[in-house]
Amino acid sequence: MAGVPWVQPVQEHPMFVQAREGEPFEELYRRFKRGMEASGLLREYRRKQRFIPAHEERRAKIQNAARKKRRAEAKSGGGGR
Repeated sequence: MAGVPWVQPVQEHPMFVQAREGEPFEELYRRFKRGMEASGLLREYRRKQRFIPAHEERRAKIQNAARKKRRAEAKSGGGGR
């Protein structure tokens, strides 16, 4: 599938943890959750649950950039007025 740009190779088991000697399950589970959060797998999965058309993605990207710019201006002490 190298010639098809929209098909991505599937990763097998990208996130795993190994139990340490005498480690309780709760600690192992906490490490796993932290690793999943850091890897962004769940975020990506949830994002792909709903199809978002390209025009909506562009619109959201523009709105996020505007929001980020407004917040940066507010943090720096003003809007130049």
